[in-house]
Amino acid sequence: MKECATAAQHSDAPERVGQYEYWAEYKPHGQDTILRRHLGIGQQQVLLSADVLQQDAAALRDVLGVPVSGDHVGAVKMSQDQRLLAYAVSMVEGAEQYCCVVKDIDTGRLISAGVIPHATCFEWSGDGSCLYYCLADDLGRPSKVLRRRLDSVSSGDDVALFTDTDPKHFVTLTHTKDWRYVLINSHSKLSSEVHLLDAEDSNSMPVCVQARTPDLEYFVEHYKGHLLLLTNKLIVSTAPPTHAAAVIGCTSAAAGQDYSLVTLPASQVTAEHSGTDNWQLLVAERPDVAVTDLDVFDSGIVLHERLAGRPALTLLRLSVEPQSVQQSASLSVLHQQQVTFPDWVFAVRPGINQDYCASHMRMYLSSPIVPEVQMDLNLASGQLILYQQQRHGQYTPQHQQHQSKGSRKAAQHAPMVCKRLWATGADGVQIPVTLLHQEELPYDGQQPLLLEVYGAYGQILEADYKAYRLPLLQRGWSVALTHVRGGGELGRRWVQTQHFKWTT
Repeated sequence: MKECATAAQHSDAPERVGQYEYWAEYKPHGQDTILRRHLGIGQQQVLLSADVLQQDAAALRDVLGVPVSGDHVGAVKMSQDQRLLAYAVSMVEGAEQYCCVVKDIDTGRLISAGVIPHATCFEWSGDGSCLYYCLADDLGRPSKVLRRRLDSVSSGDDVALFTDTDPKHFVTLTHTKDWRYVLINSHSKLSSEVHLLDAEDSNSMPVCVQARTPDLEYFVEHYKGHLLLLTNKLIVSTAPPTHAAAVIGCTSAAAGQDYSLVTLPASQVTAEHSGTDNWQLLVAERPDVAVTDLDVFDSGIVLHERLAGRPALTLLRLSVEPQSVQQSASLSVLHQQQVTFPDWVFAVRPGINQDYCASHMRMYLSSPIVPEVQMDLNLASGQLILYQQQRHGQYTPQHQQHQSKGSRKAAQHAPMVCKRLWATGADGVQIPVTLLHQEELPYDGQQPLLLEVYGAYGQILEADYKAYRLPLLQRGWSVALTHVRGGGELGRRWVQTQHFKWTT
């Protein structure tokens, strides 16, 4: 078991953001160490570690006059110029209570105005002069957004920007990948409302993209003057025949449950005007494809998808087409490319990927029998590159084998098989099953089987590497991951068609 677990434990490779590389050193017990290195100078800095946390916690005790444990770190946010670090450190009141801390990276000095107890989340302004943060209501629900200038004298100078009184909605803060906007996201399980703050204007007030509407969900990014929205709203393409290639997929009156990608000029979202009237379709729903997320780079867009229940990626290269003086420029799809994964890949975990101008996208590929493999996706060619190797192409995992098949050691290192099967439900619906076992295992009905199943809330039962399964497989067991209805493997319709009534 220890051997199997060791194979899954590793530190992620460094990721570049601007002139720095960032990485974390895995610690099996305690806080991971977060470091960075300047690419030009080569100097290495420790940003966070167990020792740094205890030093900062001691300083916070003096500032706040209350005990601060400093045992855990929550969110970690770097300012755009990478001079300031904001992070959440645990307080004694409970595991879910954190204090926001801001420190100057080069000097290690805590900035007094950046100490914000009980902040549930926070985000930087574009110039690093302000910190937006969220506070919870009496029930612990994040609901109120304020802005604090780091040169302010007291918290009484903070400006309240947004309050959500709906107990079903939870508020979070993010920024667009290009740092053009700070986003106030208010989401429930069934509806969304997003407000934009100009990240370049520390006095800006939030502007609503689309007021919440029952059963309407949307998530916002920004690309070269246009908002990109993943939404479940049905948008019918109005592109003329000469521009038919600008819209991927097709849609019908029965569509509108899985996410599509739409766009609108950011200049059209104002305090006087918002809504879905100007939303233009870029990528419609497609059969057997469920879009789960998107990532934005200067060179294009990456759609994270599930294709027939397995992870997939689509690269989009977009074109900004000028219009008349009266009309804003429009966005269209110039080229699309499906990324080809090796056959053994059953799970994909994206890296941090915070560099908007990056030429590659970091990801980690795995399967239930293959620990994570670090890969880079070339955003220009769509090719996968094994990290720290110059060759392109597919990576074939090598499994340990022993010459003496009769020995127990041989059984422990026998080749494993991972395959996708489809089981027929009582109503005739095909249900995906991920099956793993030793290569030579006979299908004679005599072998023990561990069945893992979960299907609720749209959560995906990931077919990734889990060390606890390996000892069973080495002893002749089979393991079946059953992706039943209610999970998110086949999209939102797969969630809606579950057979059992909600009980929680």
